[in-house]
Order: sequence, then C-alpha cells, then structure tokens
Amino acid sequence: MDLHGAAENGNILNFHMCLVELADVNPPRNSDNKTPLHLAALNGYQNICEVILNFDEVRDKNPKDNKGVTPLHLAAYNGHSDICKLLFHYAKEKNPADIKGSTPLHYAAGKGHSITCKLFLDVLRETKNPPDYKGVTPLHFAAVKGHLETCTLILEKLCLNRNPKTFNGKTPGDFAHGNGHFELSQFLVDQANIQLVIINNPNPNQLLPFKIRSGGRVFKLQLPTNLLQPLESGSSRIADGPAGELLKQVLLRNVPTALNLPHDSAERYFQSKINFTFNLET
Repeated sequence: MDLHGAAENGNILNFHMCLVELADVNPPRNSDNKTPLHLAALNGYQNICEVILNFDEVRDKNPKDNKGVTPLHLAAYNGHSDICKLLFHYAKEKNPADIKGSTPLHYAAGKGHSITCKLFLDVLRETKNPPDYKGVTPLHFAAVKGHLETCTLILEKLCLNRNPKTFNGKTPGDFAHGNGHFELSQFLVDQANIQLVIINNPNPNQLLPFKIRSGGRVFKLQLPTNLLQPLESGSSRIADGPAGELLKQVLLRNVPTALNLPHDSAERYFQSKINFTFNLET
C-alpha cells in the first residue's frame, strides 16, 4: 500500500511503514495533485493528519490541489470540525479560496454542517460571508440546499449585507425559492429587512433616554422629533447642528451594539451610514 492509499483508508500502521520506506514526508502527489493530508482530512482520519502536520519537514501544511482545494476545504465539506481546528494551527489562511473563489465555509454551509460553520464564523474576524468569484456566498450555498439551521447561524453573525446578491442579482432567498424551499425563502426575506424606526416623543423638548428594542430585525428608537429633519419623501434624517451631532454620537455608541456589529468595523461602517433616513412612527 502506498502513502496515499494508507492515508485515504486511515491505516495508521501502514502509513508509518510507508513513511519509513520513503524516508520523505513530502511524497509525490496523486493525479489530482492531492497529498496524503488531503485524503486523511477528507475521510476524517485525525491521527494521520496529526502525524503529517507534526513533521517540521512538511513544506506546505495546507496545500492546494489542481482546483485550489486544500485539506481544510475537504475537512469542512465532510464536517470534520476537529480536523479543521487542527489545521487552523498550521494554515496561514483560515478560509482560503479555491479556483472558483469558494472557501471552506462555503463547503461546510452547502452541506449544512452548522457546527463546522460556527467554528469558521468564530475564527473569521472581518468577512463572515465571503463571496466567490460569481458573488455567491456561504449563505447562498446553505439556502440552495434548504439548510435552515445553517442559514440562521450565518445570519446571527451578519449585520451588514444580510441579503447579498450574486453578480447576476440573485439573493439567498432567490436560491432557496428556486429549489422549492419556500418557507426558508420567506424567512431569508424577512431576516434581510433591518429597519430603524423613530418613535415620536410626545415631549420634543426633552431628550429621553435612548432606547432600542428589537422586534425581529426592526429596531425602534425613542427620540425627540426636534432632532429630526423632515424630507419630502415623508421620512426624516438627523437634523444639522450641535443637537444632531450629539444624536449621531449616541447612535454610534448604541446602534452598532444593538446590531451586533464587529467592534473593529462598527464605527467605520456606521459613519458611512449615519445619514440614513428614518420612518416616523407616531
């Protein structure tokens, strides 16, 4: 049995014997340019993965095959979370892209492996729902297969762009609907709607405590209406002047927290969105 065969079948004894015979932990790759680490990760053989990764002589500890697929992709595809954790310690990229731009998170989401998805979402700091080279995100991958739990998990981590579109304009809800997952499609549409609604303060001269209460994805703010400037559309925006600037600072401190924005991107995001308009509820 060769090294690839031993790794694919999880035969740790034969694997060690092959290593001794080869005297090289960087053996030739197979026809797909896969390494024994690819095969062990795909099939969930953590002990063989550990043997390979513990060799300092191994040149690439998250190698790519002919399609740009890494052992991390394959472990995620089959929901081998413990192997993903192991590879995290050695991989330079925690969520690398293959030649189509798909990441291990895409692979896990498409298979509905929620535990594995959570592992990646907890590790990734910035891009929690990365698009591939056609604009398709992990949320799309989960939606097209009808994986409600995985969609919910991803949405819990997303506050910005909860309704991403592919380059041809398709949303996760469209993907779900097109594959007959109608309840999931409606759920995704509902979750995509984040609104900020101003509740009219009966005493506009008094600055009441800032309040946010969540009803689904609708956040209601109790603010004095004299801090708002009416627009022709019937909605309002924050008024200019010192009072308006104070209100912006209050919003910057509170709304990112309510929306669960990442701390390192909240202010940058919200500064760019601070002049959005509000619907007025009396």
